[in-house]
Amino acid sequence: MSNSLAPEAVERLERANHAATNHVPHQRERRQPPKDAWMPRQVSVNTNGTSASVRYLPMNVEIEPGGELPQAWLDDWVELIESSDRWSSPFWRPELITTMARIRPAIQVARLVDSGGRPFGFFPFENSRGVGEPAGGVSSDLHGVIGERGLSRRDTLHLLNQCGLKTFRFHHMPDDQTGFAESMYFRDVAYQVDLRGGWLAYQADLKSRGSRLIKRVRQRRGRIERDLGEVRLLESHSPDDLRRMVGWKQRMCERKGWRNLYATATSQTLYSELMLRKTESLRGRLLFLYAGETPVAGLYLLQSYRSWHAWNVAFAPEAARYSTGLIAFLDLMRNAHAWGLETLELSRGEERFKAELGNRLSYVCEGQTGGSALGIGLRRAWLRGKRTVLGSRYGETARRWFRWSRRMGQRALRLGRPFSGATPLT
Repeated sequence: MSNSLAPEAVERLERANHAATNHVPHQRERRQPPKDAWMPRQVSVNTNGTSASVRYLPMNVEIEPGGELPQAWLDDWVELIESSDRWSSPFWRPELITTMARIRPAIQVARLVDSGGRPFGFFPFENSRGVGEPAGGVSSDLHGVIGERGLSRRDTLHLLNQCGLKTFRFHHMPDDQTGFAESMYFRDVAYQVDLRGGWLAYQADLKSRGSRLIKRVRQRRGRIERDLGEVRLLESHSPDDLRRMVGWKQRMCERKGWRNLYATATSQTLYSELMLRKTESLRGRLLFLYAGETPVAGLYLLQSYRSWHAWNVAFAPEAARYSTGLIAFLDLMRNAHAWGLETLELSRGEERFKAELGNRLSYVCEGQTGGSALGIGLRRAWLRGKRTVLGSRYGETARRWFRWSRRMGQRALRLGRPFSGATPLT
């Protein structure tokens, strides 16, 4: 019997020996970190909100008090926001931040600078012992990083760290700011009115959606004119009218159990200072609706060129049945060309009139970036629970309870005794 192997077997054995002798273990290629101490990423965002491409870019962060910004910073800021319609809202203007900072000294501004020393973004904020919030606090209806490049979550956390913030809480953050939006609790609709096509185009837009708003408001306008006199929308510069509108808003907030954001001295001072401005880049405008000689509604709006923002709306309680707020808005829109109005922001909110008037939508987020997972989880659970209760059949009962709790707390403070009541739901 022959011990020789078949030629095919010998060839297979030789190939196996050769492979074993020359085998080099596979080594996974490691991704080397950037050479710079920090290389933030430029994020291109798709229409669905996902990042399309990521590219590392160097970034330095410089910080100045909001009321002491160098002129070079202001010039760069204006050039940046006027290069794109995305930043047309009055809330992105540096003039608003500097005006707020004179009243709220805690406001600071971070400037984002690339490796060549060219600024590409600004971030206004307030720092309260490491807890950050938007410049202006709850009065801010739009906030975030104002820049030509989007930042990833990692870059956003680095920015907060450079600003001395452990966490940043936001409530009107545009959802395209992915570095913050990844940490959101809620995503809400923000309504807008687009009047670039004129009043007739806006009417046709509402009619195409089956809305009967204009017909309904026309009927109520006729009713109030029969009862009280001719309806007129006029601009006011009177501090007495501003106080009257704030008083209307305060009574409405008390009746509905909302937190009143407008009755504080700082809010009224800010309103007054913005009304004194006469520049088209930013100014505050107080419009009053009169029926005969009786003021029945007020609108406080921020204007930046042809982009306006409805910041405060209030009406006389005795005229509520006439829908005077809607009459004022439609009068403003009917004469939009004369007022210099093309886009009116109504912001987010559960008020019915916003959904009725709006013909364009955007989205804003509420959430928290940075901080402990436990703290974020507890805050998210509280806010979601609050929304669930208010949206349920027990919502009105909850509002009454918290209104009572707030009144008892205020009474106890006046008497000098502490009170451990609940925080009012807004």
